[in-house]
Amino acid sequence: MAGGFVAALKQHSKEVQTLEGDQAAEFLRLLNELRDQVRGRLYGMAPEASTFDAFRLRQVLAETESGILTLERKAQGQYSGITQDAADLAIEHTSSELERLGATFDTAPTVVSIDAAKVLADPVQRLLANHFQSSVKRYGLDVLNGVRQKLFVGMRTGDSFGDVVKSVTSDKGPLGELGRSNGERLVRTETSQAYGVAQHTSVLEAKKQIPSLKKIWLHISSFPCDVCMPLHGTMRDLDGTWTIRMGKKTREVAHPPGHPNCTCRVSAMKPSWKNKLQDLGYLDQDGPEAKPQDL
Repeated sequence: MAGGFVAALKQHSKEVQTLEGDQAAEFLRLLNELRDQVRGRLYGMAPEASTFDAFRLRQVLAETESGILTLERKAQGQYSGITQDAADLAIEHTSSELERLGATFDTAPTVVSIDAAKVLADPVQRLLANHFQSSVKRYGLDVLNGVRQKLFVGMRTGDSFGDVVKSVTSDKGPLGELGRSNGERLVRTETSQAYGVAQHTSVLEAKKQIPSLKKIWLHISSFPCDVCMPLHGTMRDLDGTWTIRMGKKTREVAHPPGHPNCTCRVSAMKPSWKNKLQDLGYLDQDGPEAKPQDL
């Protein structure tokens, strides 16, 4: 009976993951471009067997910082549309979810019209855009500090110029494997954050037409998560929060993501709808994947 609702959630999760993947791929392309530029600059400064010195260190740091600033400008331009895309998806999906649930559980179908302009103009959205830009800057600083560390260590230990170049630009260096991992996590998490804020804002808009609406945390990924799975199916008032526990640390969030690479979603929900979904087994702690035969 509620299979259409679960299918809708899975579909919008797939769309958001596609959005995250596309943005991550572009960010990684920019990162690889930066690595190639730094490698070329390093190799062009001195013979491979020569010893690294302080003058070259300062020169490489200045050129690396310049390259990271270029990366930041490109990233900010590339991802300026993330909030817009996320809000559009969230508005569309929130209306769809409410109508599907209303048609399934209410005697009269629930039809919700959300003013996209109001959602997109919300101050939270503008704050989010600034938040993403500051994250890119923090990421760039992490990369630069990684380069600094490799250069200083190489100079202090008397490594050859070629060895220092390899330590910076190899797969194990700050512009290599670690950098790609951090870059992908940055983009995926920030895109998920953009979607979470937009979804939450659209639920607030929907509540103006359905006063009894609350919000529910949904873990709709196929992989287990010790942080998020205990929250699956739990409801809050729209101004309420969930407690995220990671080790000994806790923090309060109004909506997903609960941690880096989190794929959970917040959805609009009425208490009567939740009870019926619970009876059907869709809100068990092991998530909606537990009953694939019902989908």
